[in-house]
Amino acid sequence: DLPFGGLAGSPRVTADAQVLIETADSSPPWGGNKPDNSIWHEMGHYWWLQIYARFVPGIPGPDTNHGGYDNGSTTDSLQEGFAEFTSCLTAEHYGDPRAYMYRWGGHNTNLELDMQLWGPFGAAHDPNDPDGDLAHFTTFDPSAEEFAVAGLLWDLHDGGDLRFDNVRETKARGVISTQIQTEDVVSLTDVEIYRFFTRHPSTLKGLYDLLGGALPTDGDGDGVSDVGEIFISHGAFADVAVRNLKHDPGEAIGPSGSRRLPTRPVRDAKPPLAQAYLVVRIVSARGVPDMTGATIRVDMRFAEPFDYYDYKDEGPLTANRVYFVMPTNFYPVTAFITVEVPGLGRSAPLEITAQEYWELFAGAVEAGRDYLLEHTFVLGG
Repeated sequence: DLPFGGLAGSPRVTADAQVLIETADSSPPWGGNKPDNSIWHEMGHYWWLQIYARFVPGIPGPDTNHGGYDNGSTTDSLQEGFAEFTSCLTAEHYGDPRAYMYRWGGHNTNLELDMQLWGPFGAAHDPNDPDGDLAHFTTFDPSAEEFAVAGLLWDLHDGGDLRFDNVRETKARGVISTQIQTEDVVSLTDVEIYRFFTRHPSTLKGLYDLLGGALPTDGDGDGVSDVGEIFISHGAFADVAVRNLKHDPGEAIGPSGSRRLPTRPVRDAKPPLAQAYLVVRIVSARGVPDMTGATIRVDMRFAEPFDYYDYKDEGPLTANRVYFVMPTNFYPVTAFITVEVPGLGRSAPLEITAQEYWELFAGAVEAGRDYLLEHTFVLGG
């Protein structure tokens, strides 16, 4: 028996499973994964093995680890999202006030944002496609599905209070659903959430069926359960009636289910997006700057009515390539990025919207580049 910090109300677990973290894998070439995306994430997989006794392969195929939306089912993303959610719970357990900021690849991803299962889409997508077949729809990061699952689990836990003036997460009718305003009013403990997993759902649809049956509450009386509204907010619905990336009347909540088959043992770390890098150059009126102590700051500002998502992030600037991922252009958001070096001052901000970011990303993919933007920051400018 090994102690597990009392997480999920269980003071001890039996060590009948193991997750190996090799030295090379705990700090991959892109770096900056500790502790969220290496140690605590892998402990999440260990916790899954305590509940399920094995990893569950997804049916139908393909079933690629971190394949996300390109896979035949949500099984893999459910397992990875479970591990990321467990990592956030661990951060919360240790008092992190922003436990929903998931660190991976040297970059923080805000899981509090309602990411959709299909991930961010680029300029080639035309939501007003007259024939409705979404022929131009392009997902640049299908593996974002697992972060959408992690965020969905976090929303089931957090009660929708973003700790910013007690603002409730709300999206007006027409944003993600054509029939209702979606809200996050659910607040389940880690114990309550994990108890649903002890019934071994293998897909998001399976999890929704369990939750929907046990928690039918419809607090705002709009005909959709409070749990269902969280699933809709993350794109977990069958977009078949109109195919407009919005939840329409008659569209079932939760993707199609699947059944369990023997284990699939190999699970790798989620790789970074090859094009999601800024090439940073710094100049100063005082000559070539000494980069010792340099800091890069990101101020993410959302236009109304989503300004309750505003957040800031910062970290050391140790190389001229910086991994940086914008939220999906589902949101009207602008990033203000500045660089500061002690004694030499701060630069003017680089401003970039989500729409611009994903257009640049699409261009980088088409050109075969391993970065999306070069920018020179002028200190004191």
